[in-house]
Amino acid sequence: MPWWIGACDTVECIRGRTVTRQKALNSVKHDEHTEIEPFVHLVWRRFSRHRLAVVAAVVLALFAVAAAFAGTIEAALGVHHDVAALDLRHQQPHWPHLLGTNDLGQDVFARLLYGGRVSLCVGIISAISSAVIGSVIGLLAGYFGGVTDSLLMRFTDAMLSVPVLPL
Repeated sequence: MPWWIGACDTVECIRGRTVTRQKALNSVKHDEHTEIEPFVHLVWRRFSRHRLAVVAAVVLALFAVAAAFAGTIEAALGVHHDVAALDLRHQQPHWPHLLGTNDLGQDVFARLLYGGRVSLCVGIISAISSAVIGSVIGLLAGYFGGVTDSLLMRFTDAMLSVPVLPL
């Protein structure tokens, strides 16, 4: 079924006129060799055409992999993110301290990797929890409808009107 044909009885704006669902289905030419593209393939095709999005996804994936293997990278470089070495204070970037050292002689790159681990976990957990909460509110509003729908939507509007705390 084409993407513009929904579950309703009429389909608006197909070539500027209103047609019924059956007429829209009949207007699509079908033969035994025509396959409908799966949604995942459509999304991937559109995403892969957008070069900036692909570059951003690759960079994010590299950050995630580096954060996941922070301990291995730290051991391979032979540095420590949590041990104070006052004799190594304020060193410029060099091998093995790729980003130098801080006031306590700790490797900045290793600390950055461990901080990325925490930041990625917080981001993933907050995205999943907001998706679950939004889905539950939407499901309840859609299932019960009426007064429950109105109350839940007004509650959602009130939460969205609260300004984001500057952090």
